[in-house]
Amino acid sequence: MAKNGKYRHLRGKLPVFENPPAWQEKIGQAKTNYLKLNTTELGREFASFKVQKNVAEANIKEMNTQMEALSQLIVERLETGDLESIELANGIKVGIRDEPYTSIDDQKKFYDWIKKTKQTGLLKINFQTLNAMTKEMIITGKKNPPGTKVFMKTSAKVTGGQPDAEET
Repeated sequence: MAKNGKYRHLRGKLPVFENPPAWQEKIGQAKTNYLKLNTTELGREFASFKVQKNVAEANIKEMNTQMEALSQLIVERLETGDLESIELANGIKVGIRDEPYTSIDDQKKFYDWIKKTKQTGLLKINFQTLNAMTKEMIITGKKNPPGTKVFMKTSAKVTGGQPDAEET
């Protein structure tokens, strides 16, 4: 028998978490596949999917490593040839994408800037918001916020064509 979790005593006292409706609808449809299973069988299925998910995540990590290696080589070769993209025979274009990324390297300077510019709503800022705000600032010629650093990530991108079409 499993030991009660440290939050077990709060079950029924806090509102129940709800998945986004569209996802919950898919979950409801998937549940119909398992309605006839007993609890042990459900547990086996769950454990099996957990193992499959771990394997898939490990595969994705390896794919990401291979894709980053290819991306770096493609960028190097395209830049060496003074090119922005190439087009494959199947219509897929492989090119360069530049994407600024922001990080906070001095929180005090950043928070002082937020207060000075009366943008206290940014005190609870998330990475995506900070990045979008900084991109807009640097595109319009403004300096990035004090206490932040902006890095340029140049990578390969794929556009157009049929993703499953073979290169001939």
